Amino acid sequence: MTTELRKIVQKQLASVKRVQKKQAKTNVPLFHRPSGRAIGSFRKRWVKACSAAGYPGATDTRAGVLLHDFRRSAARNITRSGTPEQIAMQLLGHRTASTFRRYRITDESDLRTAAERLDTFFAEQKEAAKALPGRVRQFERRNAKAG
Repeated sequence: MTTELRKIVQKQLASVKRVQKKQAKTNVPLFHRPSGRAIGSFRKRWVKACSAAGYPGATDTRAGVLLHDFRRSAARNITRSGTPEQIAMQLLGHRTASTFRRYRITDESDLRTAAERLDTFFAEQKEAAKALPGRVRQFERRNAKAG
């Protein structure tokens, strides 16, 4: 759980405790109204949140950004951060590597980054070869007919 998400959950848990104490309720949802009642339709709240965040097309429950889209983004962001695949799978709740790979999408920026890393690697190899003492000579050709 990220630091930001942990703070949100802790704030909500504190709110749950306040409602439980104030109204003597034992079953208060994590995300609730001030009265302690459940928020209601998740889809309506999701569309409203997407619209407020400026995501285009989020005008009804069938259009716009899907909650599931964020699972794909999370898989991509976790791997880009350098987290090992096995840990990323556990964070996202994927049981198999094939499921995780289905979610771990790549885009042009991933390909550009890979190409830049290759360029850097080859430049470092070239510099390292210059620093080696002595000369490198080409292997002698062998006669193809020789046994």
